[in-house]
Amino acid sequence: KPVYITTRSSKHYNKAAFLEDFSNAPWSVIDAFDNVEDKLYTFKSLFTHILDQNAPPKMLTYELGQLHLLTTIYGP
Repeated sequence: KPVYITTRSSKHYNKAAFLEDFSNAPWSVIDAFDNVEDKLYTFKSLFTHILDQNAPPKMLTYELGQLHLLTTIYGP
């Protein structure tokens, strides 16, 4: 049975582009909310959007034996 692990691809990561996107994000919209949970949700949404653009998520598939080997080598 395969095991699926989601990670982020840094193959084409550009630090300057990430920092530019980060500094240009509309962070002030967080102040529009009074509820701390709404503020956190908004922050996470903005940050995840920036991450998705600069280091897109990718799904890795491992067979159980491969995963056991990786866990043995790199730890849990």
